[in-house]
Amino acid sequence: YMKPGIQVCPVGSVCFVRSDDRLLYYCEMGNDTLRPIRYKDFKSTSFVTAFDVISSSLLLAGNKDGIVYTVSKSGATNILFSMHSQVTCIKALKTGSFVICTANGDIKIIDGKTYKEIGTYKISGFDTFITSVAELNNSVLAFGLRSQGVAELSYREGIRYNAVHKLVNKSCSSLCQDSFGNLWVGHSYGGITVRLAQSIDYNETTLPEKLNTKKVLSVVEVGDITY
Repeated sequence: YMKPGIQVCPVGSVCFVRSDDRLLYYCEMGNDTLRPIRYKDFKSTSFVTAFDVISSSLLLAGNKDGIVYTVSKSGATNILFSMHSQVTCIKALKTGSFVICTANGDIKIIDGKTYKEIGTYKISGFDTFITSVAELNNSVLAFGLRSQGVAELSYREGIRYNAVHKLVNKSCSSLCQDSFGNLWVGHSYGGITVRLAQSIDYNETTLPEKLNTKKVLSVVEVGDITY
């Protein structure tokens, strides 16, 4: 299979994959065949740009046109709503809700069962492209921005910009909070920085010189190891 695997999401014995086309794919444990999910009720005209798992047979997805929809492993689809620009990230939260982000800085939180809107927020500034989101706790989310560093959203206090200091650079491509509460940030212009759980500042990790100049595409925790 010669397409790039841009996003991979395992759940149970099924692994879902997003590539650079209009479809999502899946494979099952014990079978290395990557199967396309062929939509039955919706003909997408643009690439899938984000998704997350609702269950082992149902996904919440968004595309470059800003359309947000559910799609089952069998291909049944249900269009929920449209955002004003490309959907850039979708994340399932521990509360059972989902957060959906876009290229123009829109943030929408919806109920994970009814898909009704819980709240909407907006990133402002000269570049509002949201690249990633991490759930810090039940009431605070962190957002990686393409060129504005990291912003934090508190449901009580709203959005706080330049929420952290001493970033390697302000181009953030990926966020991941590990099991110890440390927030890892991957940078599009190279490098990784880490905010320790007991600190408000970032501390640059020690990386091999060659890696430190490479674009970091993703940061993820498996067990107690961060990759």
